[in-house]
Amino acid sequence: MRIQFAAAWLVAGFSLLSGATLVGGAQGPKDPLEQVFADWRLRQDQTHNLRYTLVGQGMIPKGKRGPAGTVVPRDFIYKKERVVTLDMDNNRMSKTTLDSYFNSASNSFFPLRKAATYDGSVTRVFIPRAGNTEDFQRGKFDPELWLVTGKGGIHLDPDDRPILLAHGIVASSPEQEFVGVMSGPQMNLRPRLNPDNFSLHTKALHGDRECLVLRTKVQGDGVPGKFYELWVDPALESAVVRFVWYYRWKIYESTDIQYQKTPHGWLPESWSRSHSLEKISGAAGWLEQWSRFRVKEVTVNRRLDAGEFTVALKPGMVVVGTDKGHYRVEEDGKSLARLDPGQGELGWLSILRVLIGLALLMLVLWCIFRYFKGRRRALAG
Repeated sequence: MRIQFAAAWLVAGFSLLSGATLVGGAQGPKDPLEQVFADWRLRQDQTHNLRYTLVGQGMIPKGKRGPAGTVVPRDFIYKKERVVTLDMDNNRMSKTTLDSYFNSASNSFFPLRKAATYDGSVTRVFIPRAGNTEDFQRGKFDPELWLVTGKGGIHLDPDDRPILLAHGIVASSPEQEFVGVMSGPQMNLRPRLNPDNFSLHTKALHGDRECLVLRTKVQGDGVPGKFYELWVDPALESAVVRFVWYYRWKIYESTDIQYQKTPHGWLPESWSRSHSLEKISGAAGWLEQWSRFRVKEVTVNRRLDAGEFTVALKPGMVVVGTDKGHYRVEEDGKSLARLDPGQGELGWLSILRVLIGLALLMLVLWCIFRYFKGRRRALAG
């Protein structure tokens, strides 16, 4: 009797365990890609705005070729700084940078500070005179501020990409890509994520952590072997820990990202990026360089001010307007006075007017001279 009773309990327990297993099996784990995109959408939904303050370095190796065929005389390591602010809810953005540029005339580098803002309709690019080196040669009446419509955003370069990836801003197709694009359609800080444009290529270790390696479809824009590869750590809320850009089936650019736990989830702590054109085609421009950034401060979902997404006008500032005309800001700091296209103290139109005026004056004087000379001859006769 006791044996039958115990057997009955074993059968019932086995049935319950089997049922639980079957129920769990019916639900099943999510498809890896499905879970990744669910995490990316959540990152998008949870971010209304962000601001990253970054400090870092860039390096261009000795002997590498720069613009106009000049050669870098030594390993050049330079300081990089930037503050990136993105307003996802209103599609506004701003970015201030300190970077270094190559002066082919002196075969050397010079630092340059600049800012770019987009308020939802107008892009502003500001290169101030104050705080910038004389190596960035400008005339007294050259512009400091450029206003552009139709661009739909600011220039975000590949060093900014980890910020975008950390908040679910992942380009699913070439049409959605705006990193590195100087001009083009409206930038969308909440792009529609399309899993159909990705495939699970393999699994691999990034350090000691197992990652899913996703690849985008090969782009059909006439360049063979052009696609992205994203290494995703499922344990870090599907954070992209490595981004690789293939071009002609070779690695053109790679970025490795380290994350930190924050009140807003796993966000970047630092990253390093390298790229090389030499391995692809030996194209003009830098053949090889790397950059490294550390997140000095990050804020998410704070109260924003509209002034963060514009550039304040100052008296005397020269501005290129949306009509590509040149203007000087008046003393009231608001009114704009149009300048001549020559952009000098007089401008070539003004100079032309002065020359024409002088010619007319000389003609009048000559006519007066001829008149009085004729009168004198008449009186003498």
